[in-house]
Amino acid sequence: MPAKSLHLKVPDVTPYDRADSWFESFVGHQIRPVAMTPQIKRFWFSRYDVNGAKSVRFRFEGDDLCLVDKNIQELIHRFGLASDDYGDYDWRADLGLGESSRFLGDAHRDQTRRGNVVFDFLSATSRLFLDCLAGPDEKGYFRLEVERKSGFSLQSSMEQFHHLFCNVTGAPCFAAVAQHPRLPGVQVMSLHEFRMAKSADSSWQLLKAVQIHF
Repeated sequence: MPAKSLHLKVPDVTPYDRADSWFESFVGHQIRPVAMTPQIKRFWFSRYDVNGAKSVRFRFEGDDLCLVDKNIQELIHRFGLASDDYGDYDWRADLGLGESSRFLGDAHRDQTRRGNVVFDFLSATSRLFLDCLAGPDEKGYFRLEVERKSGFSLQSSMEQFHHLFCNVTGAPCFAAVAQHPRLPGVQVMSLHEFRMAKSADSSWQLLKAVQIHF
């Protein structure tokens, strides 16, 4: 079954101008209509914001993808392609192995099997994300549904799905306690955020990594 990868630029205009909802709004308006077409069987999307340059990657797989090509070309014409362009998607290499084998540990070395399982997982996660979208409001903004009534969440029901994932997998999660000479005190962020910050400014220093248990 053929698979494709599309990397789109996201303009800093309404309704994609808010830090807390630009991705939700772009996915709700632009990605969801394509992802929900019957030709697409599996899909996932991810967000990127590097020095204010926002973009969305949309990977999808299905039969008769030529039938959605018109929609894809319209998105490319409206928003423009980001660094990864548009082309075939090798999910076995991307999800079954990843950069420096980050998705395949020492349990086994079957990257096709691992990639297939991960694609299923990301597709289910993306479908759940779409189901949790609320909007658009009168200005065109989407957001994740609010859930505080239960007392379990501070903001969104998505917090509880994160809890379930951690409960099932026991996946270790670490927070970076970091310091920068031009900022007061210490800063707490994910290890990924720290690596990104360190790559942009070598003055960042990791004080310690603290494991968080959910």
